[in-house]
Parts: sequence; structure tokens; C-alpha cells
Amino acid sequence: MSLISAALTALLTLGPLEALELSAQDLRLAASPNPPSAPPILLVGITPQSYERYAEFPELFWGMIRAQALRRAAGLGARVVALDFLQLRSADAFLNRLQPKVDLFGGAPDQLFAEAVRDVQKSGTRVVLGWSLRGGLRPVEPLGSSGADLAFLDRGPEAAEEQGGVVRHVLLGVGSNSALQPGFAAAVALRMHGETPTDPGALRRLETPFVGGPWPHSMRVNFTGGSVRGNRSRFRAIPLEMLLEGDLSPELQSAFQGAAVLIGPMDDAANDLHRAPGGEYHGVEIHAHALATLLDNRPLRRLPLSAEATLALALGLLAAWLLRSRRLPFAVEAAVLALAAGAVWITASLGLQHGWLIPVVGPTLALPAVMASTSLFRFIHEFQARGWAEQVLGRQVDSRVARTLLDQEAANELGGRTREVTVLFTDLRGFTSWADQTDDPATLLPILNAYLEEMAECVRAEEGTLDKYIGDAVMAFWNAPFPQQDHPARAVRCTLRMRERLEAFNADRELNGEPPLRMGAGIQSGQALVGQVGSRRRMSYTVIGTTVNVAARLESATKELPDPGACEVLIGDGAWERLAAAGAPFRGESVTLPLKGLARAQTAWRLDPHALPGGKP
Repeated sequence: MSLISAALTALLTLGPLEALELSAQDLRLAASPNPPSAPPILLVGITPQSYERYAEFPELFWGMIRAQALRRAAGLGARVVALDFLQLRSADAFLNRLQPKVDLFGGAPDQLFAEAVRDVQKSGTRVVLGWSLRGGLRPVEPLGSSGADLAFLDRGPEAAEEQGGVVRHVLLGVGSNSALQPGFAAAVALRMHGETPTDPGALRRLETPFVGGPWPHSMRVNFTGGSVRGNRSRFRAIPLEMLLEGDLSPELQSAFQGAAVLIGPMDDAANDLHRAPGGEYHGVEIHAHALATLLDNRPLRRLPLSAEATLALALGLLAAWLLRSRRLPFAVEAAVLALAAGAVWITASLGLQHGWLIPVVGPTLALPAVMASTSLFRFIHEFQARGWAEQVLGRQVDSRVARTLLDQEAANELGGRTREVTVLFTDLRGFTSWADQTDDPATLLPILNAYLEEMAECVRAEEGTLDKYIGDAVMAFWNAPFPQQDHPARAVRCTLRMRERLEAFNADRELNGEPPLRMGAGIQSGQALVGQVGSRRRMSYTVIGTTVNVAARLESATKELPDPGACEVLIGDGAWERLAAAGAPFRGESVTLPLKGLARAQTAWRLDPHALPGGKP
């Protein structure tokens, strides 16, 4: 069952557990350290305050503002300035349609913007403008022919299907190898490396260590830290108006030197807010994390799902192997599995530092799944074994006695304790000589089994513990394993039941022309050692001591009684005294007789079954 559980967990890793695994990866990424990016990445956000500051300029005419931002960032030494927005409407065309033609904003906004692009690129600062995969939408002229690098801003139609709606991957390129076009972060990274984004070979070299996402040319973004909105971003961010008009500190001015400056909306109302590991991010921040992944050379690699399932299966099998042998206390097993689960998470955290997304959900769930299935298997096995043990033990003792024995923890250990018991021995008279005279001894076994079944039923009826069969002899005892205050009386009533059963048994034999059987019984009460006797492989719950020996000798002495009846019972003085003290209604004749192995003759009582009220037990 443990193997099945491990295999099932491994299969679930390929399906329903995938969403949990992705969420666990997101948590580990969000909690990982925030290494500084080198070279630096700066964010310039167009915030609600930016729109308020330049409210006199409708957004269509922000070409002048963007031109100023380009010139300002380039003047501070930025290596690349990338603009995360797409202008699809021409402000210049709108102004040209006005009659009479007027210069409302000091010049054509789009033309001013395009001139700024050309000027800053001549100074050595590269400019990246965005376009859209959706319909192939490109910036309006004259921006499209300004000499800026064009890179697509979208994540592609496949990315919209990412599980849970969480951004984890970006496209580095689209198209065939001969006409590969760069994504936004890839274009900026190439320019930061001094290469041309339109060179398919350069783009392939850039993406080689990073690709491996769910679709071609896709990269898993190594999100670290949190977002600007959560005040945990690893990137420095300033508002647009600070770049244009602020008195920047020397430390902030130096941060622009050789940096990649990304300019984009940071307005919650801009419909550019996305869920990603660690919180909600503006689109420009996601581009920044993707760019940092490329520039810091921190690719994330994930094992194939088949390998993750194999790992979950292997850990499940290891747990099954650890729990296979003797049963440990539940707390110990839980502690071992908790340590194993902790080791999985520590290994995954260490792996993340080296760019490996090691699975944790499947392996972690495999451990308790195996433990639970192992416990369930043990419970079923022990339940079945207990039922079998009760059935076997119940053939010797009353079912209540059997359950008590099985419930006692000490019943599984060798040794015992001293307590007062009443012991009964019975034996058939002349059965051995009769067996010797029988032509076919095999015919005796059914007779003996039928007789012993009748005697055992008498012991069970009085809730005694059937110790053993010794050939045609029976040994039983009372007051163990659980207390029975009237244990001597129970033993006597048992012999009276045996006498009745023997009479009925003999009546059937006489009908078949078979000779009757006769029986002797000895009863004694006293102290004895009760417990498990034997070896670890084979134990027997029994009683030993002088009380047992006396009961056996009394049974043997019934052979010497004058005028023996069909069932003679000798009761030792220990049992008789307890019967008398309890006011038991039994009557008997006192006899003094020697017992084998004892130095002095012993006083016993020959039970008179007809002296009872009604003549019956």
C-alpha cells in the first residue's frame, strides 16, 4: 500500500499538484534575497502625480515630455533608455488637420520625440521602443523610422494561459531563426551587451542559457524580492517629474551612469497591473525583472515533470523502506518524516540559489502519504491479525478472555506475575489402553476431538482459560488473566458441566455399541506464576507452581478411589477452604491420600455431585 501511495503521489505531481508546485516556487522566489543588478536598472514611473503635474498636456501630445525624458536620462549617462508604451495615434497628424495651422505646443510633438531619439543615439545612448504582437501594431511615424530599436511588449497569446493567471515567463523572441525578432527585455539586454537586437544570431546566443519555458523562446523570470507597490522592490524607482525637474542628488545622478533606464506607467488605473511571484507588478517592473535575469545571468531551470514525478516516487519509496520493519512510535515516525520534509525544502532553497527549481510539493506530500498508507496498512493488518488471534485464542478460552489477553500489553512479553488462581486438570480413564487395542488408531481421532470439544465448551461456559490439551487430558485455570472472585466455584461448576456432557456423550456411544468413557478431575486453588512461558518465537500463556502440581496429582489420584464413578472429582484443601468461606453449596467427602512428589499425605474432598440443591450445578 505504501508503494501504491508513493506512485499515486508521483502521478499527481504531473496533474493537480502542478498548481501547488508553482505556488510553492512563487513563495520561494518572493522570499529569496535581492541581489543587486549589475549593470544597474532604474525605473522611471509615469504616476498619477505625473499626469497631474503635466495636466496641461493631453497624453496624445506627450511627445515633448518624452523627448525631454530621453535627453535628461541620456545626459545623466544612461546606456539604454527603453520606453514601455506604444503610441499608435499621431499628434502631428492631428495638428496638421487644424485650420488655421497653429503651433500649440512649440512644435510637432512626434517630430520632437523622433529628433530626441536620433540625437541621444548619436551621443551613444541607445533607445528601445515597443510594438505589439497583437496585430503587429508599430509606433506611428516619424517614431518608427527614428532609428530606435523596436521590441515587442506582449508576452504572447500562450502566456495568457499561465496557470493561476500568474506571470512567470516572458518571450525573448518570436519568429523563425532567420527572422527572429526580440522581446523588450531581450532587446535592452543585447544593447547593454553592445550587440544589435536585430541580429538573430546575437539573440539566440543571449537566450540559450535561459530558454526552457512552456513555449518556444520563453524564459522563466527570476523574480526576487517584491514589487514597488509592496515597497519591497529591488529596483530604484523615481517618478517622471523628478527626472525632468528634480534636483537629483549626486548619488542618484551617478546611478544613471551606464544604467538601463526603463520608462513606463506606474499607475494602478493604467490597466497594466499583473500578478507575479511576490505580489502585483506594473508591466515595466516585470520587464525590469526579466532584464535583470538576463543581465545578472541568473537563469532558472526546472526539472522535467517526469523527473519531478520520479523524485516524488523515490522519496516515497525511501519513506516506505524506512517504515517497513518494526513499528516505531507515531511521534518518532512523524519526527523522521518532518526532518525529511525539511531536508527537501532546504535542498530546494539551496538549489534556487544556483538557479534550479527543485520540486517540493510532490516529495513533501509523498512522505505523509506513505506514512498514512503505512499506518492504514498496519491497522488493517493488525485488525485482521487480531481477529485471527481472537478466533484462535477463542477456541481455548471464552471470547472475553481472549480479548482481554490481546488487549494486555504484557501479553506480548515473556515472564509473568504471581497471583491466586484455581487450576483444573481432567483426564480420560483407560483411553490409552483402549487405543492400543484398536485395530485402526485413526478412528480414535474423531472420538477424541469430539470429546475435547465438549470439554472445552464447558471451560468457556465458565469463562475459564483453556491452557492446553495433553493427549486426552485438559488443563484450565481461572482468575487470570482478569479477576474472578468466585474462581474456585467456577472450576467446580465446570467439572459438573463436564460430567453432564460426558454422560450425554456416552449415551451416544452406547447407541453405536461403543464402550463408555470415564474421566477424573483434580482442582486446587492457591498462588501460582501466571504469564508467558517459552521463547520469542513460540510463547504459551500458562500457570506454573505448586498449585498446578497439586491439581495434577489430585487428578491422577482419582484412579485410586474406591467404587469410582463415571466422573470423579478431587478438590484440594486450598480450593475447598475458599468454597466453604464463600458459602458455595457443594458437598464432598474428606479423604486423606498420598500424592506423588509430596512428602506428606494430603487432605482432599471427593465431590458428591448429587449433594447439590437439585442435584445439578
